[in-house]
Amino acid sequence: MMAPMRRILLIVLGGALLVPAGASGAVRHAAPGGTGSACEATTPCRLFTALDGAAAGDEVVVAPGDYGSAAAPLTFDGQFNAPGLDVHGLPGQPRPRIYSSAAYALAFYGGGVRVSHLHVITTGDGQTPLSLSFAPGSVADDVVAEARGSSTACFVGNVQTIQNSVCWASGENGRGVAALGSVYGPTDATLRNVTAWSAQGEAVFAQSSADRPVQLHLRNVIAQGSGVSIGAYAFDAPATIDASGSNFPPEEVEASVGATAPSAAGNQSTPPLLNDPEAGDFSQVAGSPTVDAGRDDQTAGTFAFGGLTPRVLGGGVDIGADEQTVAPAVGTANLGPVGPTTAVLVGTVDPEGLATTHRFEYGPTTAYGSATPEGTLPVGGAPVTVSGALDGLAPRTTYHARLVATNARGTTVGPDVTFTTTSIDVLAPPRVGSPGPPLPPPVPVAPKLAAVSVTPARARAGKAVRLKLRLDQDATVRIGLVRLSTGRRKGTRCVAPAKAARKAKRCTRAVPVRSIRRELDAGTRTVTLPRTFLPRAAGRYRITVQATAADGRRSRTTTRALTVLR
Repeated sequence: MMAPMRRILLIVLGGALLVPAGASGAVRHAAPGGTGSACEATTPCRLFTALDGAAAGDEVVVAPGDYGSAAAPLTFDGQFNAPGLDVHGLPGQPRPRIYSSAAYALAFYGGGVRVSHLHVITTGDGQTPLSLSFAPGSVADDVVAEARGSSTACFVGNVQTIQNSVCWASGENGRGVAALGSVYGPTDATLRNVTAWSAQGEAVFAQSSADRPVQLHLRNVIAQGSGVSIGAYAFDAPATIDASGSNFPPEEVEASVGATAPSAAGNQSTPPLLNDPEAGDFSQVAGSPTVDAGRDDQTAGTFAFGGLTPRVLGGGVDIGADEQTVAPAVGTANLGPVGPTTAVLVGTVDPEGLATTHRFEYGPTTAYGSATPEGTLPVGGAPVTVSGALDGLAPRTTYHARLVATNARGTTVGPDVTFTTTSIDVLAPPRVGSPGPPLPPPVPVAPKLAAVSVTPARARAGKAVRLKLRLDQDATVRIGLVRLSTGRRKGTRCVAPAKAARKAKRCTRAVPVRSIRRELDAGTRTVTLPRTFLPRAAGRYRITVQATAADGRRSRTTTRALTVLR
């Protein structure tokens, strides 16, 4: 731990000043397989060369791809002193993945640093993916810091901020986020819209030392650990963790004498529903209590985790790094001017916060067969009126049409409508202004699920399982996997077994594991569940099934038992 202390002393004695990230500096480019020292866009260099040669205020652009690998991680000492650096991946492209076996994969001590759109992975014990400490004013935004060994994913010290990011520790005794006064000095740091997750340790940890108080402010944070999710420990100086609009189990909060830890007031205790945390997918699923439940905080930035989704969608900001997105919503295709060989269709598309494409499909039957050129809608959260011009139609012919929209979360198909072209000797009357009154939409009803079955209901781990169901209309079907385990009754809740509750009544805990979505047409359908969805561990499970129509109406949730054998 002494190496970072020596480096920061050099900065202070040299009289270095904080420089805003990327202010009037050079732009240096790194890429997998980079060579040389030019570090230019056309001749990128190695990642270490780009970072180690960066001066105050420089920008370091990290191209997509893998830097090292789990089997052959990078070994360079990732501690850097220059203030005001702006180190980032390319917006709209996959995060660069940086594998490291060094004690610090990326540690920035100069202050005023911005780190964004990166995935940093350490592979062994005592190795930290991300550290912001010593000089103040640094920000990590849209970063995945993944510690696979017995170590801490994110260290913070001094006045720093981590936002819209995931700090994930999967190893034994690993910590999601930690602030240590004994190492990094007095700390007053903020976690904002962060998912702090530890499979076998604390999600958030703060420890002071003599004359080195520590404060951590949790805003819209998911903090889920094992045994102790949030721990504050004071040693001859205050240690404080406060939380607002956050999600954590209050029974897993611990504070020593002289330390202050957050209470349940103003926060959530119901566990979040995430797609697959064990595999690193911390996106929320429909029905998670964290959706739209955060406290509005304009300082969280414009975009959420991923850098493309608006930070606020729907009814409010979500808790955690992710802002839940869904497939676009589409309205009925309404009829505009119609002629013998042409027609105009009009409809509405809600992109649901993501870049979206749309088209009108048409043809003489519900097989359609033709489509208008695709239009595009930028990122946004409000319905937009779109239109499509059809030509090459046959006179006096009935056609079917529908509006279709696609974003990163899926494709939504609008209801089928019909229209008839005019005779070739009859001109359609001209229409001015509005395309005319829309066709009356069908009365919306929630989809219905029936004849749901799981085959086999008792399966060996790793074997295929099929889900069969019947739908009365086209719908998006969410299939969830829930693990059933024995817990102990605590009030009205069923919690994980602990020594303190060993005499409490037994109960069955339902722990969400993962979920998938499938776009299914009406009728009887069979879905083969992918091996990555099925559990690896033997035990009792429950399959949950819910259908959502294009207008957002949902069916009742149907459950079926699944037993996984050894």
